[in-house]
Amino acid sequence: MKFINDLAKIINTGQSRSMILHGNIHDLFYNQNKMVPLTTLLLSKTKVERSDKNKGITQIIYQVNRPIEIIGSDNLDELETLWSNSHGDNRTLKSRLSETLDNSVYALELLRQITECARVGKYKNNLLIIVEAADMLLPESPINNMMPADRKRVSIVTDWFSDPQFNSSHDTVILISESRNGIQSRVSRLPQVLTVEIGLPDLEERKKLIEWYLESNSQKADSSWLATNTSGLSLQAVLQLLRSQDYNTENVASKVEQYMESQLGEGVVEFKRPTHKLNDVVGFTRIKKFIAEELIPGFKSNGVDCIAGALVGGPIGSGKTFICEAVASEVGCPVIVLKNIRSKWYGETDQIIERLRRLIESFHKIMIFVDEADT
Repeated sequence: MKFINDLAKIINTGQSRSMILHGNIHDLFYNQNKMVPLTTLLLSKTKVERSDKNKGITQIIYQVNRPIEIIGSDNLDELETLWSNSHGDNRTLKSRLSETLDNSVYALELLRQITECARVGKYKNNLLIIVEAADMLLPESPINNMMPADRKRVSIVTDWFSDPQFNSSHDTVILISESRNGIQSRVSRLPQVLTVEIGLPDLEERKKLIEWYLESNSQKADSSWLATNTSGLSLQAVLQLLRSQDYNTENVASKVEQYMESQLGEGVVEFKRPTHKLNDVVGFTRIKKFIAEELIPGFKSNGVDCIAGALVGGPIGSGKTFICEAVASEVGCPVIVLKNIRSKWYGETDQIIERLRRLIESFHKIMIFVDEADT
């Protein structure tokens, strides 16, 4: 899991104190031979106890459907003492935390004040604050179209992340969002806010899950073939496919297409695994010769003669798509056909492209068709 190493490097070096963790956030992840959700993984990986020489880490979680939670009763008691010493009123920190369920503006401001209180009171631990569903709290939208409560949240977080004292402290805030582009640009484009992407599982991770499942359920199947042909799927989607026990080519390809549609939207892309070859193409003798001798070797090459793409022209109905699918079959690539990646809604096109890139990168090799590219 590369993203864990990236997070650790940023936190440990003090490169940034505010981060956006985005991408495949709703999947399962390996942790000590168990499959766990993202938040559980983060809590496990960032758990550091205080010692005589080093500070520990106090973890604070804010979920939209729950009040702010400070992990560990001892940590809560210590922060409560600091809060009481720095605030003149009789309102305890615990009572304030219980009020954050129904007021997200209040919750974000309270989190900001907790970091300030810990900094001023010289708290013995560093704070790690995890904010889930950040794109729901700070949605991307033109600022003049936003509701007053939305504007307040954007203003609080912008001021918080821009505070020089916060940026020079040892506390860290991680905003979790499915898409970086889903977070209001006044926050996401701050130079001090770094982004870490969680990619879709690679071949090794998928194969590990498939082998574990087949062994646990006393089933037999070609784990290498399944791992290769489930490129583009999350581990959750792979598990769903395995439970169906239908591992034929058509069902696997259908599952991949369904998952892509769920991520990108209906009618955005089409997924294919062509089976016909150049020999199945009737006519076009000179074109097939050029493809076999020049184009396919260029697609397969990894050197300076590598061909990254091709522009194919011709009248409607002349067989362009059929020939290109035959080329993909010869190369051994699945095909993604881009249909309509532009959206009429503000900011959604950027999110579609971000998800599309993440899906494409999970494939070892893939061919992308931009049909009717001139339009």
